[in-house]
Amino acid sequence: MQTAALPLGYPAVHSSPGSGRGLASRRPVSPVTNCYRLFQLRKPRHSSQSKFAHGFAQRKAGGSVLPRAPESQPPEQVVRSRANTIFAFLQRQYLSTGGNQRVQIIRVITVPERITNAGKVELWPLAPDCVLDLFEAVEESRRELSTSMHWCHPDYSIDDTRQWVSSRATAWEQGDSYSFLIMDARAKQVLGTCGIDCIHPVHRFGNLGYWIRTSRIREGAATEATGLLAKFGFLELQLMRIEIVVAVGNLASQKVAQKVGAVREGRLRNRVNSGAEFRDAYMFSLVPPLRR
Repeated sequence: MQTAALPLGYPAVHSSPGSGRGLASRRPVSPVTNCYRLFQLRKPRHSSQSKFAHGFAQRKAGGSVLPRAPESQPPEQVVRSRANTIFAFLQRQYLSTGGNQRVQIIRVITVPERITNAGKVELWPLAPDCVLDLFEAVEESRRELSTSMHWCHPDYSIDDTRQWVSSRATAWEQGDSYSFLIMDARAKQVLGTCGIDCIHPVHRFGNLGYWIRTSRIREGAATEATGLLAKFGFLELQLMRIEIVVAVGNLASQKVAQKVGAVREGRLRNRVNSGAEFRDAYMFSLVPPLRR
């Protein structure tokens, strides 16, 4: 089974490094609320939670959640034009304005209906009606996942899956994590999950993780999904560096990182928590093509 470090515990939204003046001294507000204030936007009537709550079953049945774009457009442009119009908090980047004050720059991105390059796999946002399908993939791969993923403990149940899925909309909204289902484009089967988290708002790097269900390994799904997700990280999240942390003994995931062009930078001691023990891991990194 192919896995790369994909923790289920996500860091809190970074606080402003200001000096007590300006934004840092104000009463904390929701990043999305702050976004609407800055851009003087009118909030949609439905929350992002309700937006995430629909679409999985309809897409799985072959339908479309949003109006279809002109067929003449390339697949990637079709996905972009069919994106959900929710404003979602991406990151907070702090720029010096002289002295000790900081200016908070908020970027917003849309929640895509799917990410695809017309290949064998697609990336779909998680929705509550995918819980059963996702849990079945975890259950099938429990023995393999338990050796590399700390969240796959002996008592892991469908309630844990449901709780994690329900938290994804908030994590996306706050800029903590961007998680996707890895889907078989033809069979519409859940193959696993992938995501980018631990995003640093100043230095603009994040951690990319993934796992593939046991019955579908060695089919290239992890490599294709990682390539799609990395492109999303560079183009949409505007990251300057994506890190892939892989346990030393996980040869399959190391091969995935190498296939997508990641550079192995070194061995990190006690870097990953497998649940039973801490293990050394290799650090791989991707950077935008023009900066290699």
